[in-house]
Amino acid sequence: MRAYAVRVAAVAGLAALGLGVTAPAASASCAGRSPAQVVADSDVVLAGRLTGVDDPGGAQSPHDVVWTVQVDAVHRGSAPRSAHVLATQYSHEDVTAGGSYVFALDVVGGGLRAGGCQDVAPAGAADAAAMAAAAGPAAAPLDDGSVPGAAVPEVAQRWSWWASPLGMLTIALLGLVGVTVGGLALAVVLGLVVGRRQTSGPRPPHPRRPGGGAGEDNSTGTSFK
Repeated sequence: MRAYAVRVAAVAGLAALGLGVTAPAASASCAGRSPAQVVADSDVVLAGRLTGVDDPGGAQSPHDVVWTVQVDAVHRGSAPRSAHVLATQYSHEDVTAGGSYVFALDVVGGGLRAGGCQDVAPAGAADAAAMAAAAGPAAAPLDDGSVPGAAVPEVAQRWSWWASPLGMLTIALLGLVGVTVGGLALAVVLGLVVGRRQTSGPRPPHPRRPGGGAGEDNSTGTSFK
């Protein structure tokens, strides 16, 4: 019974803490599509050099970052000379500033969005050449502020709720409640166990008279043998 109570207390505490450490996580698929399928799923395909990455940081992963791409050629759709792309830090951790790539992008809310790690291929790689070929002949970027990617998207630091002061206070309170409930359960169980032992223990022997022999009491309180 004591071991069971300890397990109950441990489970209660872990359950309370578990509410605070579950963080949403998402990852993009990096396999399963051919370059032609990637292009077919995209609105804009362009080639260019990644000149900057604006990463606001934060405790939540994945979180959004903004790429600035100096566009050399547009193989599908339209793009400005300096394109701003909303990307995901986790899904594109191998894409670094200074590198040249072929980007297969979506148009979302009037801006450009990189949807997954399979949508970006380093220039000179077989996948990059296949994506460019599937997208069609190269065209020049536009000097037009109205095309997708011309405006810089806004991104801000994103913190998981459990990393905020209110979240940490909530976790502490839940942990305290879990420990308190578990402690009370343990105390009740131990009290029942001790009480049962006291009531079911051996009865003390009847007192004996001097000289041996068990004495008995009559109704008047006088011992006789």
